[in-house]
This record gives sequence, structure tokens and C-alpha cells, in this order.
Amino acid sequence: MHLRQDAYPVTGHHSAKLTSPRHVPTYYSARGTGSTIDLIWSNFLASQLVGQSTVLLENHGLDHQAIELELNLLRPTTLTRQTRPNWGVVSPDLACQRLNKTTELLRLNPPSSTDEWVQRLTSGLSQVQDSFGKTVSDNPHRAKSWWCKKTLDPIVKTRNQARQWFILTKSAESADCYRQWNLYFRDVVKTLKWTKWLCFLERLDEDTLWKALRVTKAAKKNTIPPLWRPDGTLTSNKIEQAELLFKGTSCIPAPVDLADVPVRPLSRFVCYPQVSIEEVADCIKKIPPKRAPGIDGIANQLLKISSPSLAPTLTTIFNQSFSASSFPSPWKCAVTAIIPKSGKDDYTDPNVYRPIALLSGLGKIFELVITRQLTSWAERHNILADGHLGGRKGAGTEDALVLLDTWVRQKWNEKKYVAGLFLDVKSAYPSVHPRRLIQYLASLKCPAYLIGIVESFLENRSTTIRMDDFTSCPFNIDIGLPQGSPPLVILYILYNNSLLTKECSLASDSISIGYIDDVVHLAAAKSNHATLESLTNLGAHSLGWGSRFGAIFDKKESTVFVAHPESSLP
Repeated sequence: MHLRQDAYPVTGHHSAKLTSPRHVPTYYSARGTGSTIDLIWSNFLASQLVGQSTVLLENHGLDHQAIELELNLLRPTTLTRQTRPNWGVVSPDLACQRLNKTTELLRLNPPSSTDEWVQRLTSGLSQVQDSFGKTVSDNPHRAKSWWCKKTLDPIVKTRNQARQWFILTKSAESADCYRQWNLYFRDVVKTLKWTKWLCFLERLDEDTLWKALRVTKAAKKNTIPPLWRPDGTLTSNKIEQAELLFKGTSCIPAPVDLADVPVRPLSRFVCYPQVSIEEVADCIKKIPPKRAPGIDGIANQLLKISSPSLAPTLTTIFNQSFSASSFPSPWKCAVTAIIPKSGKDDYTDPNVYRPIALLSGLGKIFELVITRQLTSWAERHNILADGHLGGRKGAGTEDALVLLDTWVRQKWNEKKYVAGLFLDVKSAYPSVHPRRLIQYLASLKCPAYLIGIVESFLENRSTTIRMDDFTSCPFNIDIGLPQGSPPLVILYILYNNSLLTKECSLASDSISIGYIDDVVHLAAAKSNHATLESLTNLGAHSLGWGSRFGAIFDKKESTVFVAHPESSLP
């Protein structure tokens, strides 16, 4: 008995670990009393090989039960990860040379569909991107860069000896010794970390400055608090939260009357202007280099430096897409990052968050081509209302304010009453109905190839919801425009174009000024009654537009003002 009791501290002192089952009898006396007298000990490395330990019921005629150990002798797989390339030192010629292997295979063996073109090109770009990164071991216990073996190893050894002395004796002297060595160890570690940090700051340049910002920036807490379910209960489950945020930000159940929208016949032949390589290369230059990549993970920096090799292949894909009126499916899936709107009182409401769609960089290049052609058509044929100033070249917020101020002053000089109705569409982009948009574009005699590609661009879209470190499964999107997409603004100001009056001049007594989804109707007349009646008609027109286009005006943001001619302006 005494030997068995002494075995535990002896084996523990030598770092041995018990691998046989605990409290399971391995010997039964003649009276049937069981006792655990057969023990298996191993060192730390051997204990890592033990998968399972079991006491068998069959003793093969012996007085002791057999102990079965299941050992896992397979070498553990090393987890690796790919580091991000340093695009500042990557040679554009080398990037083009590596990408040429993929583009040459596409040219010699052309795919049968645009989706296959995109998949093979994306795969080739991914391989090129990985070739510029490094494969490193993803070990959470990797050595720390500030650790100095020469300095710390003797301190750690002495501290551990003091700890063992304290465990064995439990005396006040040993406790004080262990505490002093532990404090000394922490002070040395703090000094080494600070020295390493100062050396790191001395070596900073423009390309590595972001690393210092990332380290010094305050760590963000979980940005998504528990959210309210429809039944009035809170949930912290990430899957449920993702669904609630999708419905609250990307799925707006706005009632819409589509009875007058006919079924659009399929066009077998589409005439379109050929997209040139120079146009595609110019669009590649316009994409921001350091924007977060989409679901394909291809960095915009790679697209920009490999433009000479990439542009011809993309030109072929774009022309085939226009010809078939088909936007490539791989570019229709987005990763939606959720950002809380500022100034809200309750962030447990799923409707107070803003979705930002992270789209494929390749898809954005095509979307930029579509945006330019849509904008060119709308401006060349004077499609947009004169007071639509948002999202147009050469017009901005200052122009809208100057126009408002000038028009009001002009009407006051004419001794007329002025009234205004400020409107804001709630969740404007997610509430766009594709069928209504396509029908309105057709009524404006938009070219068939643009209608076809926009219709394909908006159908069968999906998105995943990213919250902190969680990414959900894809959700299907039936309505709405993808946030962050280049044609977002031009498509929306075309969508709400009929909300505004066409003419916007100082001579007119009723005008509309729009800045994307914000609209103000202005009316003027010789009497207050006539002014309000004119403004009421504009308001009724807005409600009718909202019913047909599925738009809901935010009551909190809507404002009415009335001013008489005797009012004084500064």
C-alpha cells in the first residue's frame, strides 16, 4: 500500500502520465472485491499516441484483467496556410508570364460557355496568386519573434525548479522564492517585447505601415449583439443571426403592383457594340487596388499588374456575354459584410445594419463596362430628369443646394409662396424590383443588348453573410441591387427617374431635385392654397410611383416646409 502511494509523486516528478483507465478494477479477489493495481505510465510524447485505453472483461484464465491500448501511429498532418503576396515587389512581367500559361490554354481549347471561361480563368489567376505567396505552417504555438533563448531559458529552468520546490514542500520560503522568480521572468519578457517593438517601428516603411496600425488599433469586440427574432425572443446563434440580417438588410418585403408588366419575349439575336481590348484595359485601371476581394479571393492588385495578359481574355468573355445576354453565374455570388448604421438606439434590431457586398474583381470589371454603356446611352439621349444631380458626371451635392437656393429666391422675387416636400426612400437599393426596372428600361427604348445583360445581371443572384469570423451559407436574392456594384447608382437613378418631374428650370413653378434616393418636390404659386394644392399633387404622384415601383418612403425622414414671399433670406 505504501509503495503504491509513493508511486504517484515519483511518477509525477518525472513527468510520467497515467494512460490506463482510472478507477477501473483490474484484479478481483476471491471475495469479489475489485482493485486497481495494474497501472500503465508513459511520458508525454507516448501519451499523445494513445487513442483509447480499455480494461477487457476476458482475462484468459489469469487473475488479472487485460488492459488494451489503441495507439495511433500515423504522423499528424501539418496545417498550412498561404500568406498574402507583397504586390509592391511583384514584377508585372513575371505575373503576365505566369498568367499566359492559362490564357494560352484557353485560346487553344476554348470553353463552350462563358461560365466555363470564367471558372478556368479564375482557377488560373488563383494559381498565379498562390505562386507569389508563401506556404507556412499554421501553428498556433509557433515560436514568438521576441523570445530570446539565451536570456529566457536559464530563467525558465530556475523558475520551474522553484515551482517544484514549492509543490513538494509548501513552505513560505519556497512560495516566496517561486513568486520572485516568476515576477522576474515577467519583467524580462516585458522588456524583450518592448525592445522588439521599437526595432519593428524603426524598420517601418510605406508598405509595412499597416502592420503597426493593425497592432495598435483597439481590438474590436463582437460587433453583432443578440438579435430579436420575429417571435420577440433574442438569439445569439450565428446561423439564425445571419438569416435575420439577410432579411433585414437584403430582403425588403415591399408591396408592388406588377400587373402592368408584360412577359418579356426572349430575343434570339442581339446587336451590340464590340467591347475592345483598350476599353477593358482602361476599366482594369479604374478598379481600386486595395479593395477587399470577393468570393473568389482574387486580389485586385493581381488583376492590375497582369492587365496586358488578362485584358484580351476578358474582352472575349465580355463580348460572348453581350452576345448571349448572359451575365456569368460565378460573378453573381457576393459576400455581404454587415456594418451597423451609426446613430441608432437599438442594435438588436436586424434592420439597423447596412449591407456591403464584396464582389469578384473580375465581375466588377465587366460591371464597369456595362455602367459606362448605360451612362453613355442615358446622357446621350437625355433620358434622366433635369433635376437628377446625384451620380452624374459634373454634378454633386453643391449643385443641388445651389439649384434649390436659386429657385426659391427666384420664386420669392416673383412674390410667390414656396412649398417643399422632402422624401427619402427606405432601403432604396434592396427594394428595387428587377421586373419593373426592365419594363421601365424597355419603355425608354433602351438598347436590347443592355436590357438583356441587366436582366441577366439581376436574376439568380445570391450572397453569403459575413459577421466577424463567421460566414453563412448562400441566400438567394430575388429583388434589389447589389451594394458596392459599379452599375448600382445609374440603375437606381434610372429606376426612380419617373418620380421626378422632367423639366427643372427657374421658369417652372413646380420642379423636382433628386440626389440618388433623396428627392425634394418644390411648388410655387401666388397663393398659399394654390401652392399646397400643387405640392399635394406632387405628393400623390410620389405615392403612386411608390406603389408601382415597390418603394416605401421613410416617415421619419420626410419633411414639408412652406414659406411666403415676405420671408427674408440672409
